[in-house]
Amino acid sequence: MAIFLAVIQIAGLTILSPGGEQGDPPARARPDIGGASQAQVPALGHSAVETARSIAAEVQTERLDVFDRPDESGFVTGRVNRGDRLRIRADRSAGTGWLAIEPLPTAIFWIEQSSLEIDEEEAEHDRRSLAWVNRPQALIRSGHPQAKLPGPPRGTLPRGTMVQLVDRPPLSLGQGPEKSRWLAIVPPADQVSYVRVEGVRWLTPPPPVPPAAELRASYEEPMPPNQAAKQRSSVPRASSSWPPGVSAEMQRIDGIYQVIIASQPIEKWRFETVRAGYQDLLKRAGDQLDLEEALRTRLNRLTQHEQAAKAARTIESILAKSHRRDSEVAAVRRDLARLERTRARGYDAVGFIQPSARKVDGHRVFALIGGQGSTIAYLDIPPGLDPEPFLARRIGVRGQAHFSEDLGTRLITVRDMESIEAKK
Repeated sequence: MAIFLAVIQIAGLTILSPGGEQGDPPARARPDIGGASQAQVPALGHSAVETARSIAAEVQTERLDVFDRPDESGFVTGRVNRGDRLRIRADRSAGTGWLAIEPLPTAIFWIEQSSLEIDEEEAEHDRRSLAWVNRPQALIRSGHPQAKLPGPPRGTLPRGTMVQLVDRPPLSLGQGPEKSRWLAIVPPADQVSYVRVEGVRWLTPPPPVPPAAELRASYEEPMPPNQAAKQRSSVPRASSSWPPGVSAEMQRIDGIYQVIIASQPIEKWRFETVRAGYQDLLKRAGDQLDLEEALRTRLNRLTQHEQAAKAARTIESILAKSHRRDSEVAAVRRDLARLERTRARGYDAVGFIQPSARKVDGHRVFALIGGQGSTIAYLDIPPGLDPEPFLARRIGVRGQAHFSEDLGTRLITVRDMESIEAKK
């Protein structure tokens, strides 16, 4: 959250705190599908919450193709004509030049029949009966109402998902033993379609930022609602004196602008289409000073959002690099710890060596201090080994160990020892 606020401060913007949203109603579940949780059984169709997140729009071109993904090479799932109504999904990212829409009423998907558990008796009386996915993951394909074959893969549905069959003949794919039978289903609730932005115009105002008290990124006191409303209304409105078509075009561009802000995280904001639209209108402004003012105001706000998005992407990049370095450092530390444990298993004792006043058989022994600061053993070092270079250093000791009653702990007759200080 602090990073997000810092991004907003860089661009000098105001954050609007979102209001709560009502959750989707519980979905129907079939209890006899093993391994399926309630969360895996989405409701059919689009819920009231999803509808509330959509914006009414109208097709303004003679014909407009509807795609299964935001790409001209995508599969065409349908076609709409001038005057047809659409619902734009403001909560779904579509990319520059595209809008996500709720599936058309005629839209269908295809699913392999062997992936479903169907109530055969119910299906005989109602070809639009319900069915449930009976395998861990069931592939679904895009569909076109007039196509003779299923379209490309569109995703998967988990076991236990409830689907509604569509009353239309099944299709077959493959031949011989590989032949499969596919059934048409209503589009799952989380699916959307895509259209080009220039093909629609808004019927309702673009989605406003949630009507909550505004909070400054610098942690100032909440702005009073009347002042917040005044600030939101500071952008000049459309005027009847503007050239024909300008008001409608500006409303369309404003809608795209707001959809991007409302439906995408800040680091994914891309405003190339919006900026190009405003600049094109600015060229047509002529001597309309109020139109020029309105466009420049919008372009200034757009610049602020572009700066905020750029700052967010920079921070995201820095965080990603930092996380990678943290992961690399953690991996090196794990490797070092593993090597040290492996090496430590080759010693009879590990600790810090220091002189002591204790003697065994008339000659002095050295104390071996453990990690807790206590003596864990005494070392009987033969004349051939010089302990001086190892004093106050962490060492590994090999030798013959036995318990000494006089010392009250282990006594190790040292065979060899080596420093492992570098392995800390």
